[in-house]
Amino acid sequence: MLTMNEELLRQIPLFESLSKDAREFIARRLKTETFAAGETIVRQGDTGNSLYIITSGIVKVTRREKDGTSLELARLQSGDYFGEMSLLAGQPRSADITTLIDTVTLVLFKQDMDDILQEYPSIAVHFSKVLSKRLRDTSHLQLSSKPTISVVSIYSRSVDPLFQTVFAVNLAASFIRELMKRVLLIDVSSHSDDAMHILRLTHERTMIQQTFSQRDISSESDLSPYIIEHKLGFHLLALGVGVQVRPRLLEKNIRFLLDSIQKDYDYIIINCSKDIHKLIHTALEESDLIIYLTSTSDNAIQRCKKDVDLFKQGYGETHDLMIGVLQEEQQQSIPNGILEETLAPHSFFSIHRNTYIIERFLRTGRPFVYDHPKCDISRGIQRFTRKIGGVRIGLALSSGAARGFAHVGVLKAIETHDIPIDTIAGSSMGALVGGFYAAGINAQELEDIVLSYQDNKRKVRRTIFDLTISRYGLSRGHRLAKFMRHYLGEKTFDDLQIPFIAVATDIRNGLEVILRSGLVWQALRASGSVPVMFEPYYLDGRYLIDGGISNPLPTDILIERGMDIIISCTVNSIKTSSKSTVVTPSDTTQPSTHKKYGVLDALTRSLGIMASSNTMLKSRLADIDIHPNVASIDWIDFHRGKELVYEGELAAEEAMPAILELVHGRR
Repeated sequence: MLTMNEELLRQIPLFESLSKDAREFIARRLKTETFAAGETIVRQGDTGNSLYIITSGIVKVTRREKDGTSLELARLQSGDYFGEMSLLAGQPRSADITTLIDTVTLVLFKQDMDDILQEYPSIAVHFSKVLSKRLRDTSHLQLSSKPTISVVSIYSRSVDPLFQTVFAVNLAASFIRELMKRVLLIDVSSHSDDAMHILRLTHERTMIQQTFSQRDISSESDLSPYIIEHKLGFHLLALGVGVQVRPRLLEKNIRFLLDSIQKDYDYIIINCSKDIHKLIHTALEESDLIIYLTSTSDNAIQRCKKDVDLFKQGYGETHDLMIGVLQEEQQQSIPNGILEETLAPHSFFSIHRNTYIIERFLRTGRPFVYDHPKCDISRGIQRFTRKIGGVRIGLALSSGAARGFAHVGVLKAIETHDIPIDTIAGSSMGALVGGFYAAGINAQELEDIVLSYQDNKRKVRRTIFDLTISRYGLSRGHRLAKFMRHYLGEKTFDDLQIPFIAVATDIRNGLEVILRSGLVWQALRASGSVPVMFEPYYLDGRYLIDGGISNPLPTDILIERGMDIIISCTVNSIKTSSKSTVVTPSDTTQPSTHKKYGVLDALTRSLGIMASSNTMLKSRLADIDIHPNVASIDWIDFHRGKELVYEGELAAEEAMPAILELVHGRR
């Protein structure tokens, strides 16, 4: 326990620069305190004498204002700390700290701190610097009541205006579905493709047009007569109807219009017409984010690059700009790697047209992000919505050989609770499970595959091993590759339903290799090339071996990819769970202290032991780390899939309250 506490202190900015001896001295004085969900740990205004370090759970920080209202300032979780101002400066508690789920903390009391300062006087200088910085930062500790991006404009020269409006409507609906925010869609499109017409609001459209013809919207403070609430929850202001009747009134006062309505909405989406007259120019100028839609023709891409450069110059560097690339159904998609190179330095996202889904939407007026949420075009819009809302979820799956079957149980729980995953990163077995799932093989289908090997060691050997006399490995890996190709075919990373990253290791220099382009099965074969067990896999000019050697749990890669919430699943730990296990005389599943390990098991255990410390460090980068209790199952026990899936699902369900609280708390 002492080592764990000292390691935890090393990860916390308040203590990280202290000497090892000083951290150990502090660690010995930490006390464990547990709080139930909904319990208040500290109250605003109380005298404080302790510092709290969260080891598991989530707490809410709220400040009570003079008018009696409460303002949520932050949410803290594992690895965060609070109370240092009271401990170091004797200040009253500045906020209420309340648990959102069951929470465990380590506590350092003032008397212990006094002993520490007496033993290590130099620490006082360090804490004084921390305290000074904290005092400067305290005045800035406040969550904004509105998101960073609040006004989004959609513009295009090359995309069909009808599709642009279809995209705009479904984006508005997606903000409701994914973020549960107040959304207003301002439509400035033409008569034939305006949003009201597409949404089958014919009667409301006529009434609005009559109202526009009789009144001056630019001079009114109450715009409610012109705003229609769609049954899904988003609001619609159809200026396209009014612009045809009295265009100059709106061109003159669009800023006033935005200012008057912005306070009532979290997001305002403006669907702009192609012609940049004064109204559109001002709308683009007032936007926090401009989405420029383009087709994939050479002329359209070149025009897009010129336009976005001009937009950046004309509307200021403070504006964000994102390119939406419309991949046509009847044309070969442009790979993401080529798009990245072509559109650099601008960011982009792909939209895959689905003619059937779009035509159905145009017939019914029901947004497809609700009616068909699993189709490619809906997934793309939803993923982009979560990017804007800052709630993208990344899933990191660790290496661990057979124990990786527990990842399937985790995916079952994620599906059950409808947790959207925006990117998956995996090493070795984590890459195999993650890659299959990203390709559209759902959790139930994965479980069926796993259970087909239950209690059948011979089938395991036939699938994995094609033994050979070789200087490079006991198995050539051809059978394993055949197994992967059977399920994945020739799918590339661009064909996947969920963005995916596999990790391998360059055998020449031991460096991590990130694989996110090309054929998926080849990346999985490379990532799972356990040294000695399999021949290294030659890919893109390098001989690659198991990704678990260089990065057994790629949480850091998800952070680099901009994920807002990181969930990890660790299955290669060599330690058993803290849960007690009842062992009966007939129980043969428990490891024996007298067991003799074969060559393959000794090899996989050795790799797991070497990776375990690195895995522990990487797991602390995750917001939530799921840790199935699988240490009693050997790394080559592929025939025990039922137990592994069960343990994965059980651990994920136990972590689910924290996951749901974290996801919903960011919305």
